Amino acid sequence: MRKPYYWPARRGWYVETSTSRINLGPDEQKSHDKWAAMLAAASRRDSRDPTLTELASLFVADSEGRVSRGELSIDTHSNYVWYIDSFGKRYPALAVSQIEPHHVTDWMAANLTWGSSARRHAIGTIKRVLNWGRRERRILSNPIEDVERPSQPRRNSLVGDDDHKSLVLASGGQPFSGRIDRQFRLVLIAIRHCGGRPQDVARARVEYVDAEVTKWTLPDHKTKRHTERPRVIYLSPCLQTITRVLMVGRESGPLFRGRRGAETTNAISCRIKRLKKDLTIDPKIVFYSYRHTYITDAMRRGIDVATVAELTGTSIEMIQRHYGHLGQRTDYLREAAAQAVARPEVEPTPRKSK
Repeated sequence: MRKPYYWPARRGWYVETSTSRINLGPDEQKSHDKWAAMLAAASRRDSRDPTLTELASLFVADSEGRVSRGELSIDTHSNYVWYIDSFGKRYPALAVSQIEPHHVTDWMAANLTWGSSARRHAIGTIKRVLNWGRRERRILSNPIEDVERPSQPRRNSLVGDDDHKSLVLASGGQPFSGRIDRQFRLVLIAIRHCGGRPQDVARARVEYVDAEVTKWTLPDHKTKRHTERPRVIYLSPCLQTITRVLMVGRESGPLFRGRRGAETTNAISCRIKRLKKDLTIDPKIVFYSYRHTYITDAMRRGIDVATVAELTGTSIEMIQRHYGHLGQRTDYLREAAAQAVARPEVEPTPRKSK
């Protein structure tokens, strides 16, 4: 392992191993101390006990291969890299055999701004790296196998008509013109009309639109590995009009564009989060709430669950388990309860006894 060197562009000291480049921090003395600790740890361990940084580098390389083969989405890979980098910066020289559950606890305590979803994904990523290393026989065991992840928060909130109207008006620049560009209102309308996942809207491209402008065909989507077919989004009349407007003068490129190019799910989610601070709407509403609202309203209007599943690119089981929030449509349920016991308008003629 070569001695540390200073990287002016990154304003920090780095050391290179056979598989990765490790950031030791901006302080020269502390960087050399970390390097010495890494050398000492390397001399004590055998080939079946790499540092987590070394193991993670091999995992990331394997992940990149899966992306190139279409087995993993680039977004998932990017999330892996982000959380691995965060953990690696905190424990650059920690051997796998030295990892204890408290290392994860301390890591979480150092990132108090992370919500339950981020904490869940962070812990899951490190556990995934270690489980992968064990399956590949690169390490002997996963030392944090028993560490529990936070439970997945339920996205139960639905987007009411008034809440949607408030978001659309705000995204159009009235009265929050400094918050967000006007084109974002088209993103909100699109997700309300297609019922897709947030990434479906973010990944929509001009070249994915059919000649009649009646559908988007997305080759890359969340369930591609399971379905082995593209995701087809059938466009409502409103969404057909929006698509035609966005395609004018263009032959390729992302359909929905943000300030810095193609829209991303993270950028859209952050914009909704910022808008909610200035609006009197349900604070639990997130980007994914639009998908839940679409599915729930479609079922309320009598569309059979199999058709709804096909329209939204999911399974009947998933809809029954997670998406059918009819319990929040109290007016509909009151009407249904009344209809269930309503007497027919024409009473049947009683049969005459012989």
